[in-house]
Amino acid sequence: MKTVKQTQVLVGNKFTNFAQNPGVTTYEQARTMLETNDEQLSTTQFVLGQGICADAYQALLNLAEEKGMAAAFATPSFNKLNKQETHKHQKRNGMLGEPQQIEDNVYRLPIYIDDACDEMGDHVTGHHIQGMVLTESARQAFLAITERYFLADAEKSYFVINSLDSEYLSFAFPLPLELEYRILSFTDKGRGTLCFDVEMTLSQNGQDCARVKTKFSTYPEKFLSRKEGSMAKQAVEHLQTALAEQGAVCDVAA
Repeated sequence: MKTVKQTQVLVGNKFTNFAQNPGVTTYEQARTMLETNDEQLSTTQFVLGQGICADAYQALLNLAEEKGMAAAFATPSFNKLNKQETHKHQKRNGMLGEPQQIEDNVYRLPIYIDDACDEMGDHVTGHHIQGMVLTESARQAFLAITERYFLADAEKSYFVINSLDSEYLSFAFPLPLELEYRILSFTDKGRGTLCFDVEMTLSQNGQDCARVKTKFSTYPEKFLSRKEGSMAKQAVEHLQTALAEQGAVCDVAA
């Protein structure tokens, strides 16, 4: 008779409160089960949730392979996008897996949140994923999609956000998450200047959790870096002038 396996969602160690729910196991709990040859493993199927970094998960898979329990893990491995696409230097801060183009101007990406990322470094309830974490994953998505599909052969570019609107529709929990990226309009103004209007929807269990709309532009780095430097210099000069005038007024009043 075929053995029916019980599904356990594997989450990061910071989600200890969420792991109190039946059907949820933390990374450390799963590792302990493997190390002690827990008999429950023969009837358990682990599904990857949120909070675990790719390297730690691979180490868990390696241990499972050594123990002859690789079949207990439904997700064979996962990869995150590189830092050139997400503009993140630390792997723990990247939140996106490989994108798929599902139709013209529509893409889909899995979300993999490491519970050691900067956005989760301070306050975590232990149950839901904070709204700003979802917004950051959306921000990384418009960088990554643009870098891969529109700037792959272009010189290095600057991204400028013109507007960013986040709408939170439902709690998102450390379960599998997906982001749909839809380009509403796109204009190529030439000389490396691209303008986008996009909508991103984050969903879980078939329910929308958040929607992020943004308008942004890209510019050649050599052009915008000069402009930014000039504006930075002007900002300091304006402050110095204002402080000098304020000091003169104070001297007169004294």
